[in-house]
Amino acid sequence: MPDPVQGVNPAGGLSVNPADTAGAGQAASQTGQPQPPAPAVDSANVTQVEALLQTIGTLASNVPSVDQARIAEIRQAIASGTYQVNPQAIAEKMLEIERLLSGQAPPQGS
Repeated sequence: MPDPVQGVNPAGGLSVNPADTAGAGQAASQTGQPQPPAPAVDSANVTQVEALLQTIGTLASNVPSVDQARIAEIRQAIASGTYQVNPQAIAEKMLEIERLLSGQAPPQGS
Protein backbone atom coordinates (compact mmCIF):
# COMPACT_ATOMS: atom_id res chain seq x y z
CA MET A 1 0.00 0.00 0.00
CA PRO A 2 1.54 3.34 -0.98
CA ASP A 3 2.19 5.99 1.64
CA PRO A 4 -0.65 8.58 1.24
CA VAL A 5 1.44 11.34 2.83
CA GLN A 6 4.62 10.92 0.82
CA GLY A 7 5.19 13.83 -1.55
CA VAL A 8 2.27 15.93 -0.29
CA ASN A 9 4.42 18.97 0.45
CA PRO A 10 7.98 18.07 -0.56
CA ALA A 11 9.29 21.63 -0.95
CA GLY A 12 8.17 22.99 2.43
CA GLY A 13 8.56 20.13 4.87
CA LEU A 14 7.64 20.43 8.49
CA SER A 15 10.09 22.05 10.84
CA VAL A 16 10.34 22.64 14.55
CA ASN A 17 11.01 26.21 15.60
CA PRO A 18 12.81 26.75 18.88
CA ALA A 19 11.17 29.09 21.39
CA ASP A 20 13.65 31.87 20.63
CA THR A 21 13.61 32.41 16.85
CA ALA A 22 14.28 36.17 16.80
CA GLY A 23 17.96 35.68 15.94
CA ALA A 24 17.24 33.25 13.10
CA GLY A 25 14.64 35.57 11.55
CA GLN A 26 16.98 38.54 11.70
CA ALA A 27 19.78 36.56 10.09
CA ALA A 28 17.53 35.48 7.21
CA SER A 29 16.29 39.03 6.61
CA GLN A 30 19.86 40.37 6.59
CA THR A 31 20.84 37.94 3.85
CA GLY A 32 17.98 39.12 1.68
CA GLN A 33 16.30 35.73 1.50
CA PRO A 34 12.52 35.72 1.87
CA GLN A 35 11.22 34.35 5.15
CA PRO A 36 8.66 31.55 5.01
CA PRO A 37 5.30 32.36 6.60
CA ALA A 38 4.90 31.34 10.22
CA PRO A 39 3.24 27.93 10.55
CA ALA A 40 -0.35 27.83 11.78
CA VAL A 41 -0.74 26.80 15.38
CA ASP A 42 -3.57 24.66 16.69
CA SER A 43 -4.50 25.13 20.30
CA ALA A 44 -7.03 23.81 22.76
CA ASN A 45 -8.02 24.89 26.21
CA VAL A 46 -7.98 21.54 27.97
CA THR A 47 -8.94 23.04 31.32
CA GLN A 48 -12.09 24.60 29.88
CA VAL A 49 -13.06 21.37 28.12
CA GLU A 50 -12.45 19.37 31.29
CA ALA A 51 -14.64 21.74 33.32
CA LEU A 52 -17.39 21.48 30.71
CA LEU A 53 -17.24 17.69 30.75
CA GLN A 54 -17.41 17.66 34.55
CA THR A 55 -20.47 19.92 34.44
CA ILE A 56 -22.14 17.67 31.88
CA GLY A 57 -21.35 14.62 34.01
CA THR A 58 -22.80 16.26 37.12
CA LEU A 59 -25.97 17.30 35.31
CA ALA A 60 -26.35 13.85 33.75
CA SER A 61 -26.03 12.17 37.15
CA ASN A 62 -28.88 14.34 38.46
CA VAL A 63 -31.32 13.21 35.77
CA PRO A 64 -33.88 10.88 37.33
CA SER A 65 -33.84 7.30 36.16
CA VAL A 66 -36.57 5.99 33.88
CA ASP A 67 -39.33 4.13 35.73
CA GLN A 68 -40.03 1.30 33.28
CA ALA A 69 -42.91 0.00 35.41
CA ARG A 70 -44.64 3.41 35.25
CA ILE A 71 -44.11 3.57 31.48
CA ALA A 72 -45.67 0.11 31.07
CA GLU A 73 -48.60 1.19 33.27
CA ILE A 74 -49.23 4.33 31.17
CA ARG A 75 -48.94 2.38 27.92
CA GLN A 76 -51.49 -0.11 29.17
CA ALA A 77 -53.86 2.69 30.21
CA ILE A 78 -53.53 4.34 26.77
CA ALA A 79 -54.08 1.01 24.99
CA SER A 80 -57.19 0.26 27.06
CA GLY A 81 -58.57 3.81 26.71
CA THR A 82 -58.52 4.52 30.44
CA TYR A 83 -55.68 7.09 30.45
CA GLN A 84 -57.03 10.44 31.62
CA VAL A 85 -55.49 13.64 30.23
CA ASN A 86 -55.52 16.76 32.39
CA PRO A 87 -55.50 19.72 29.95
CA GLN A 88 -55.04 22.24 32.80
CA ALA A 89 -51.87 20.51 34.00
CA ILE A 90 -50.52 20.33 30.44
CA ALA A 91 -51.18 24.05 29.87
CA GLU A 92 -49.49 24.96 33.17
CA LYS A 93 -46.40 22.92 32.29
CA MET A 94 -46.23 24.50 28.83
CA LEU A 95 -46.37 27.98 30.37
CA GLU A 96 -43.70 26.99 32.90
CA ILE A 97 -41.41 25.84 30.08
CA GLU A 98 -42.00 29.12 28.21
CA ARG A 99 -41.12 31.11 31.33
CA LEU A 100 -37.95 29.08 31.85
CA LEU A 101 -36.89 29.50 28.22
CA SER A 102 -37.46 33.27 28.33
CA GLY A 103 -35.62 33.64 31.65
CA GLN A 104 -38.65 34.84 33.58
CA ALA A 105 -39.12 33.91 37.22
CA PRO A 106 -42.00 31.50 37.98
CA PRO A 107 -45.13 33.13 39.42
CA GLN A 108 -45.49 33.30 43.20
CA GLY A 109 -47.11 30.26 44.78
CA SER A 110 -45.67 27.77 42.29
